[in-house]
Amino acid sequence: MYLNKKLQFKKIIAISISIVIVTLAIVAFVVLNKKKKTDQTNNTSYETKDILDKLGKSIDKINLDDVLYDTISFKELPVYPKAWVEKYFSFSEQANQLISGPNADADGDGLTNKEEYFYASSPVNKDTLCNGSKEEKGCNGNNDKQNVDAGISPLTGLTLDSYDKVKIKKQDYAILNRIQDSFENAAKEGVDFPTLYQLSKTIDLNDEYKKISALTQSNDRVNIVNYISFRAKLLQNIIDESEVGLFSELYQSTKIDEIKNVKKKYLDKNEELKNTYVPERFVELHRAYIFFFDKIIQLLDLRIEGISEKKTESKDFRNRSKKMGVEIMWSYRKLSDISSDLKIDLNSQ
Repeated sequence: MYLNKKLQFKKIIAISISIVIVTLAIVAFVVLNKKKKTDQTNNTSYETKDILDKLGKSIDKINLDDVLYDTISFKELPVYPKAWVEKYFSFSEQANQLISGPNADADGDGLTNKEEYFYASSPVNKDTLCNGSKEEKGCNGNNDKQNVDAGISPLTGLTLDSYDKVKIKKQDYAILNRIQDSFENAAKEGVDFPTLYQLSKTIDLNDEYKKISALTQSNDRVNIVNYISFRAKLLQNIIDESEVGLFSELYQSTKIDEIKNVKKKYLDKNEELKNTYVPERFVELHRAYIFFFDKIIQLLDLRIEGISEKKTESKDFRNRSKKMGVEIMWSYRKLSDISSDLKIDLNSQ
């Protein structure tokens, strides 16, 4: 309820800002025309420039990024998968919100159950990383909250990936109405997104990634402009979506036909990527896209297999699904890292 009110308030603010911009433009237009009609003999260039300058300054003060996008916390999302709760709590505990509810702290470590979900820790073990052991290498006996506060993943012991903030288009708030189903479906298949993020730092797929090839061409200006235009058109509504939209799409449906449609989209785009000549400057980024899409297609194939053969509840399927999900997260991180490095490199030239 709080999140809905907050989102509605932000939406109202965005609409209000837009109205202000339009109103200022109308006022400027009316003033200019009135001035023209009442005093055509006077030179109104100064007045016109003055009004337009004021209008321009008013618009400049508005951050359009704030108007179009919202940055929200993952922990504010309406996500608390029932399948995840069932994994940790008994039937009687599930009926007691003071024990298994999202705001409860079942193990008394200072993290709510919902926070435990997003930090990939156990809600019934205050020391997920070391299970109370101080002897094990890398363990210091801290509880989950202390590890999180220190920037340590309570699942892996590595640096905690803080995916606390995500950007989402204001007009895409409808995603939030579907996000619970997506996270729920993933949890039922043995996959929890926060766990995948943390586990992706424990694997290395670079040897597999290096096998990806790309057709290359020179870095002349025409090739670069053409390639950027091609990529922008090809990847529209996929990579440029928010993290929420991108990953929720993979588990949004449990219907085979719908999953096949998603798979076809990635297959078609990946085929185009593999058959496109790429300026040398963008080869690594291009290969990362292909690798990322390959992993997504493999996951969708696995989901089609599991659902069609009705084995999504089996231990083998859950293990394979989790492994595939971790690999997708690794490839996504690889793509993000290369993209960030490329931006820095281009800005320095």
